[in-house]
Amino acid sequence: MLISAYSTRHEHCPHEFTIVAERARWHNSGEDAQLAGHLDALADYIRAETAESWTFGAYALLRHVTDTQRWYSFDLDETDPSQLARLSGWASEANAILMVDGALLDAQGRPLLTGAHGAGSGEVPRSDETVRRAAEIREWLSAERQVGVPVGLTPVRGSQEVRVRNADEVGLRVLALVLTSDFARSVVAGEPLDPSAMASVFPRSFAALSPAERELFASRDADLARRAQARIEAAQELLWTLSMITFGWPSRACSVERIERLTLTGGEQDFLQGLVVRPLPDLLNEYECLASLVWALDAVRRQQHPPIPETHPVICAERLAALSWLLNPQVTWDDADQYDRGYWRRPQAVRS
Repeated sequence: MLISAYSTRHEHCPHEFTIVAERARWHNSGEDAQLAGHLDALADYIRAETAESWTFGAYALLRHVTDTQRWYSFDLDETDPSQLARLSGWASEANAILMVDGALLDAQGRPLLTGAHGAGSGEVPRSDETVRRAAEIREWLSAERQVGVPVGLTPVRGSQEVRVRNADEVGLRVLALVLTSDFARSVVAGEPLDPSAMASVFPRSFAALSPAERELFASRDADLARRAQARIEAAQELLWTLSMITFGWPSRACSVERIERLTLTGGEQDFLQGLVVRPLPDLLNEYECLASLVWALDAVRRQQHPPIPETHPVICAERLAALSWLLNPQVTWDDADQYDRGYWRRPQAVRS
């Protein structure tokens, strides 16, 4: 029996089965395009199958595929109970879901989607680390900030599942965000700065601009500029990940003057020297807190509930986008805004 396994752990998880193939999502040269394309196709299939029954479980399954870091294919003797038992244990260790005869299954062999193999009774795996972190942080959010987050909401990934971007890339993203925000404010004020002058002083940062940021610099569109001004909040969050700044609860706008003093005063090369990203446990705690908080803010808005006190939705969203980008290298900056907010973007049913 041919088995495919989709693991969210980026390191190889040893097994005793006859291997057919194995692919890691990331190599020194970048993302494996073939595996990425396969995962995109599988994600589209899940969206189509769950469009009429969008639940926390459906969202968790979609995110598992989106966050898959390693794909395995191996042969297994389905008549050997010991191999089936080892498969279940291995899949749990690898935090993997399985595909057998075209069906997606959990480690216990239960279907994750309703179909020919029966009702979707399986559970998408979550590591003990992520469950524990989510429980602690959501309990704190509830007790200290009156923020309610359902237990069933998928936690952010754990230390064996994420890949942190390198400090130089983070530094360039910070500068790109600060320059974009600065230019956006000048456009809104009706006195646009000269992009060529900015690029001459910060050439590497300009090279790191995203397509949406380049569009703003080229078009000088006032609506784009108004939205881009808030990017300074994402820059502040990334400065925190570099241990260059501290701040409190997302209730008030950051000090633009303070951010620009930290990033622009000494020039590009000076800022980019000696950058170090915070330890991973700190990043994951912050990531879980922001992902849970933004989920609750989105729920409040969509369900027309009273707002969460002293909590600014735009600031929270910008901070989350920064960490979504930092810890998920498959995500482009222009897609980071929505990466961890997909639960509320219910898939549309496919119509013939």
